[in-house]
Amino acid sequence: MAVDTHVDTIVRGGKVVTSSQVMDAAVAIKGEKIVAVGPEHLLPEAARYIDAEGKFVLPGLIDSHVHLDGHDDYALGALAAAHAGLTTLIPFGNYALEGDETLEQAVRRIQDEVGTAALVDFGFHFILQNRPSILASLPQAMELGVKSFKMFMTYKKRPGRMCDDDYICNAMDMVA
Repeated sequence: MAVDTHVDTIVRGGKVVTSSQVMDAAVAIKGEKIVAVGPEHLLPEAARYIDAEGKFVLPGLIDSHVHLDGHDDYALGALAAAHAGLTTLIPFGNYALEGDETLEQAVRRIQDEVGTAALVDFGFHFILQNRPSILASLPQAMELGVKSFKMFMTYKKRPGRMCDDDYICNAMDMVA
C-alpha cells in the first residue's frame, strides 16, 4: 500500500470518510497530496503526526457557489471556510465584469484582490454576458483556470444578460 518510504504528515486515529465508506484508517500526506490511506502500520514514517482520535477525517470540501460580495471579503470568507473544513471556494457574486472588461482581465483583477489573503483555494465562476468580446476571451480565461461559466436564457429586459441560442452554442463549442 505504501509507495513512499517517508511522508510529511500522517493523520491517525480518526474515522476516514471516503465516497463509499467510513473506516478506521490513517492518511499519509506528502506535500499537498494524499499518497496513501490504510492501517497506520502499513504506512511510511512521517515527519509529523496529527491525532484525529474521536474525529472524522474528510477530503477537502468545496463550496462551488458562495457569495462574498455582501458582508464578507475574500480574507474573512476564506477564514470562515477554513474553520468549516472547506478547502476551496468558488465565489459567484464577486465576479461581475466591470465595464468592457474581458474575462482574462477580470481573472487577473480578482487574483490581485484575493492576493495572499486566501487561506483556502479559490476558483472562478463567471456569468457570460451576451457580448462578442466576452466570447472571444473564453480561451484565455480557461488557460487561467476558469472552469465554470453561467449563461442566462432569461432576463430579456436586462441588457446583455440574456444569451441567445447561437451565443450559447458558440460558448459550449469553445469550452468543450
